[in-house]
Amino acid sequence: MTRQKSLNILWRRLITIFVILIGTAICIFYFGNEIRVLALLFIFGNLGSYLSIHKSLGDLDDDEVIELSNSWLALITPAIVGGILSIMLYILFLSGLVGGELFPTFKEDPQVRSGLDALLDQHATGMAEYAKLLFWGFLAGFNQKYAIDIISSVRHK
Repeated sequence: MTRQKSLNILWRRLITIFVILIGTAICIFYFGNEIRVLALLFIFGNLGSYLSIHKSLGDLDDDEVIELSNSWLALITPAIVGGILSIMLYILFLSGLVGGELFPTFKEDPQVRSGLDALLDQHATGMAEYAKLLFWGFLAGFNQKYAIDIISSVRHK
């Protein structure tokens, strides 16, 4: 198989996955209710991962491109990791362990359920804070090493 044929396969797979993610994001936005923020954050982490894969295709040699085109798993695994990292950053933001002007802030809601269910009911303090949250979710997928560095920085506090 040639590099061009492999790239064509990769593009079709990436576009298919991208369309599925966008469709899922739209459905979650309208019908997700309590899981809306976590699910959208996970999807934004996925989208960041796919853009990162797209960006790195030019840096791969022919054999790596051919090998990547033969595996759906190689395309999906980084995205799942990106989604998980975006949720981990969300948890760090909620905990207050990571904060500052660049990071989203959340307001306390007196009607929030207790226990782990409370993770689903948190609200950012405004639209700009939601935008920051989604940006960090995307960045967690796009640059997974950076997200891991942020998570690791908590050890030094």
